[in-house]
Amino acid sequence: MTGVYKPGVILVALLTVSGCVRWGIPDDEGIADENGSESDSSSDSSSDSSSDTTDTNEPEPWPEQWPFSAESRLVVWGKSGIPTSNPTMLTNVFYYLAAVTPGEAQLSILWVGNCDPRTDAQGCLAGNVQPFFDLVDGLGTIEFKTLNTVDPAAYDLVIADFCSEVDGQQIATLLADGAGVLAMGDGFCLLQGRSSAEVANDTLAHFGVRFSDDQLFSHDFTIPVDKQVDLLAEVPSLDAWGVSLQESVGPIEVAAETLDGYVLTRRSEP
Repeated sequence: MTGVYKPGVILVALLTVSGCVRWGIPDDEGIADENGSESDSSSDSSSDSSSDTTDTNEPEPWPEQWPFSAESRLVVWGKSGIPTSNPTMLTNVFYYLAAVTPGEAQLSILWVGNCDPRTDAQGCLAGNVQPFFDLVDGLGTIEFKTLNTVDPAAYDLVIADFCSEVDGQQIATLLADGAGVLAMGDGFCLLQGRSSAEVANDTLAHFGVRFSDDQLFSHDFTIPVDKQVDLLAEVPSLDAWGVSLQESVGPIEVAAETLDGYVLTRRSEP
């Protein structure tokens, strides 16, 4: 499968896993200033030519909302692939999804997929992801398996990276049945011509949250002191380079946000 080059974005690397094409996230000083301000991939030069026009585009309507169990928990993060940064945030997210107090128990984590970098001869072409496994080793265990081959109820939480072959209907079933799910997608992994963020939206929008076209490019996104709670407890800043921002409707809690959208969200019923 070949990817589509996006104008204005520097191609750094190409990674193909399970039928997806990953364009390397650009590391371009022109995309964000040194303060880490957010920006999408469009050029600012277009603003002059469009300043005399009126934007009549209506917001995309939200689809029918699907059942969400009172026991379910959902966290949405706009970056696909095995994460190797933000360890404290991830730790908080994992314990939240498992509905246990930090350190209370060893966690059993299911990553939806059929390639385990620890055993695959080519490491699933995932690069150096050892920091992630070092983190998990301190929390419990993780397995990489498809939902058809396991009992999801046997795990404390499920990670659904829409950069891989994730069945959205299966994720919807998990959220209707009381599971804890971390859903991830972004604009840099392409599956059959669609970004993983777009693919994720096919499911997430039915639960009140979806990725927008805006992205955040900041290696040091500051979290205000009053926001350093819950998922962001003891997290003064986030590495949020290339993170797809979110928008929501309904009972979605926002953990971090910018003027252009939400950086990290969660949902759980009262």
